[in-house]
Amino acid sequence: ARAEAAERCGARGDDLVEVLLARAEAHSWLNENPSLREAVERLGAAATSLEREAQALRWRALGALRAGDVADVVRALERVRELAAQHADHDAVVFCGFRTATYVFAAGRVAQADALAALLEAAEPPLERRSGRLLGARAFWRAYRASFAHDDEHALHLRREAARFLRSAGDVRNAALEEANSGFLLLKLGAYEEASQILASLLAEGRRLGLAIATATNQHNLGFALLGLGRLEPALAVEREAVAAFAAGRNAQMEAGSRYYAARILVASGRARDAVAEAKRAVALLSLEHPIALTARASLADALLLCADPDDACAALDHARAAREALREDPDRFEEAAFILRVHLEALEANGLVDDAACAREEARAWVRERVGKIRSEHYRRTFEGSLDVARILTSPRGSRAE
Repeated sequence: ARAEAAERCGARGDDLVEVLLARAEAHSWLNENPSLREAVERLGAAATSLEREAQALRWRALGALRAGDVADVVRALERVRELAAQHADHDAVVFCGFRTATYVFAAGRVAQADALAALLEAAEPPLERRSGRLLGARAFWRAYRASFAHDDEHALHLRREAARFLRSAGDVRNAALEEANSGFLLLKLGAYEEASQILASLLAEGRRLGLAIATATNQHNLGFALLGLGRLEPALAVEREAVAAFAAGRNAQMEAGSRYYAARILVASGRARDAVAEAKRAVALLSLEHPIALTARASLADALLLCADPDDACAALDHARAAREALREDPDRFEEAAFILRVHLEALEANGLVDDAACAREEARAWVRERVGKIRSEHYRRTFEGSLDVARILTSPRGSRAE
């Protein structure tokens, strides 16, 4: 509000740039994506210094990511890469570069994000000698990359490290968001009880700090934690709150993710047709090649299989295959591979393709074994093997011989 008041009072030049940066950050935390993008558009035209241009590009990439505008995410990346190639000695450029790389990766452009990160890692002076805020952004990127590489225990360590760097730098808001991301990684490890406790605590902190985006993200992940604990009614209620918040903020990416989780909760509740409708809404929010849209297609397949109709089973297999082939082509684009693998093999079984299903189950089990091999903690190995989708992959189908 103070930034908007300053703008109304005629802020110009560097003062206007500072006002627009404040507005962009505020709109980001308040989950107001159209206003974020509007502020960033004006900021891009007004920014004159190197640092301010880098900051404008970072916010531009985030706004485009949330809107599902992958082309604009890539345009922001291209200019950030130019700045990083010429000015890697500037902490602000490297900080914004790592943030942008993360957003590009989340948009499904893995190779481009990796190339930018490699450029930043080679910066001089060495990153280890740079600011805590920069190191926090680097840890944020590394954690994100490790998560998509399905090395979740390592990613959890990096998320917590990022939170420590950010808190030491006085960045309480981003530290809280990183701790929320740690909760998501606990979900991937199947540690639903631990995740639910952390997420409930962070949800209270997000509300206290007035961070709408952190609140909605914690609601989103808490819904899945409660699903994992079998608490379906509160799971759906809190996930619906996340859907409503992301829809209101025009955050298409996270709305799609929340609708995907809601569809999964509805399937677990036996509400097949409601789950089908929810999954279709998730798919429609993003381009069909977007990794979240493809994961939502797997949830649509899961819901169709619950309908137990032969025609639905055929349609389910089409959706499951699309997700599985995309995962096979580029596994680093997907955070939740186990779900896609599980739904694909069950769709094959439902259509009577016994041999293909057996091969798919063995492929899925090989993936599980590889994942387990990366988990050092005995506790997390057990929770992972008992997680929702992994447990079904490891369980022999009915009518098969016990292994």
